[in-house]
Amino acid sequence: MKRLLIAFVFFPAFVAAFGENPPKVHVTQYEIQIEIDPENHAMKGSAEIQLQIFDSVRSIPFEMNSRLTVSETADRSGRQLNIKLDENNSNRLWVSSDTAFPRGDHTIQIQYEGELERESYSFLDKSRIMNGYIDTQVACLMFSSRWFPVHDPLFDQATAQVSVTVPLGFTALVAGIPEPVKTSGLTETFQWNLSRPSNQLSLVIGRLREYKFAADEIPVHIFLGEGLESRAEAIFRQISGMLGFFQRSLAPYPFGHLTLVGIPDDVRDEMAGPGMLYLPDALLKRPQIPDIELARRLALQWWGLGVMPATPQDMMLADGFAFYQAAQYLESENKDAYRDEILKLSVLALKYESHSSISNAYHLGFRGEEYESIVGGKGAWVLHMLEDILGRDEVASTLSQFVAAHMGKQASLSQFESEAAAASGQDLKWFFTEWIETTGIPELEVDYTVFKLADGSFRVAGAIKQNLELFRMPLRIAVETKEKLETQAVQVSGKTSKFEIRTATRPIRVVLDPEQKLLRSSAEMEVAVHVALGYELFQKNQFLEAIREYERAIKLNPRSSLAHYRLGEVFFEQANTQSAGNSFRDALNGDLQPKWVEPTSHLQLGKIFDMLGERQRALAEYQKVINAKDNTFNAVEEAEKYSREPFTKKSTIMDKPDG
Repeated sequence: MKRLLIAFVFFPAFVAAFGENPPKVHVTQYEIQIEIDPENHAMKGSAEIQLQIFDSVRSIPFEMNSRLTVSETADRSGRQLNIKLDENNSNRLWVSSDTAFPRGDHTIQIQYEGELERESYSFLDKSRIMNGYIDTQVACLMFSSRWFPVHDPLFDQATAQVSVTVPLGFTALVAGIPEPVKTSGLTETFQWNLSRPSNQLSLVIGRLREYKFAADEIPVHIFLGEGLESRAEAIFRQISGMLGFFQRSLAPYPFGHLTLVGIPDDVRDEMAGPGMLYLPDALLKRPQIPDIELARRLALQWWGLGVMPATPQDMMLADGFAFYQAAQYLESENKDAYRDEILKLSVLALKYESHSSISNAYHLGFRGEEYESIVGGKGAWVLHMLEDILGRDEVASTLSQFVAAHMGKQASLSQFESEAAAASGQDLKWFFTEWIETTGIPELEVDYTVFKLADGSFRVAGAIKQNLELFRMPLRIAVETKEKLETQAVQVSGKTSKFEIRTATRPIRVVLDPEQKLLRSSAEMEVAVHVALGYELFQKNQFLEAIREYERAIKLNPRSSLAHYRLGEVFFEQANTQSAGNSFRDALNGDLQPKWVEPTSHLQLGKIFDMLGERQRALAEYQKVINAKDNTFNAVEEAEKYSREPFTKKSTIMDKPDG
């Protein structure tokens, strides 16, 4: 059966940062009507844009895909308006009239059409992630495709009425309340009304089957393509628990219903829209969608979509807060999961931390790798570190109160800072300036001397040295003895900060930041960052660059089993069996962290022996995996499978476990 899937999400590539100057134009509502002709890769649309002008302007900027052509532009009375394309940005156009637009309410009507064939993206990067296309089998238009004329939608929220006409038999979805479907001949028209101003209007069309559920009286509708019918109930069980957690910890769910819809992998994943979550096929094909993936998408309903960032400098209110809250959800299910996720977020944060401050990271590309590292990873760590200053309960209370006060409105990080300071009675300007407005991660080391006192106790006197002269932060240090840890908080400030701790028994060692409350650079973290960067490059098939990153990690820590294992993956993909085998053996001779490295290394060695025709040696490796009974990433299941029939390398890219 042929499958047509059309996915629309809008979001601007061009964003005007207002700063302290209010905008001259504010769109209040979009009324959009579009028709899709998949056989001809074409679309035809009209947009009626209602807006307010606060100060007279000569022209109004909009963004629209450069492959779409405006056929007519008029005002409310039908008077023709002028269109001028921006010479510096082919996706930007200016609407003007013979005289300036005066203050007051205005309506602009724009008719447009064009072809958005898939082949136009053949020049894009190796990942083949596309912004927008219409094909006979699948059609997708994401935010950066600018499928209709938009005026600064990220920071100029508007209500919307959307009407989409598609071939008969397809389902169309968009944020808002659906109206009855109208059938006319061989087409159907789907309509929605988004009554709450939003900054992300999203549309998905395809041969999708609907599954209806309810969680805490919230309607949950899941739309999946053919072959995924069995996944709906399991996905609902996951999302139901998350809805309950976020409602208890933050505020009631901000939208009337929740829709989850599957999208193809070659569509740019925008994660969520108001009342909608997007699930790429790669997630749906896993035995279970990772909780962290669903939780981040759902958390955006409160952070970013419910409470909306006011300017590009405030984007941490979306992704940073959502990443943090998603980690907290993991902790509600498993006490150790939060710690594990925070450590992963620290690696994510350090990957590109030096490229920009959090407040300026939007210019790196919305939800690109660098943006996600800085805004998502480091942003989540800012809240994690704030716990150490205010206390976890105080941070949780502040977040809940902030959501309640700003739901459905634009908000800024400066407002969050002010409200957190007022609630705690502390001046937090230094903290937010240090972590949000600037770059730089401290590198710490400790020097100390142990003195035995006359009464038999011990005194540890030392100093914490750091590389950032202006950095300040409370830091816990612990003296480890045979009986326990003696912990003390030290205010780190300047190049050197002294401390003194007494213990009843002989100290074994001094540990900096034993609870990992401070985002900082260290030899261990540098290894983890190189491994993470290498894996990111490996997934893009940039093998040479990946090898270089893994080799940097191994140079820093020759016993890093994970670095050796990842290096072996690259060689395996290149069919370099000798080098791959050596790397997997090095992994087995290393620190064996994380624990899954040991069984998966034996599994990979078994595959290599099968490829070389050494069946008995392959069986011996598979048996080691089976005996270990560690089925992480289905290692035991694979070992049992290849014990019955030899492994044959048929594909160039494997399903790879996450590190």
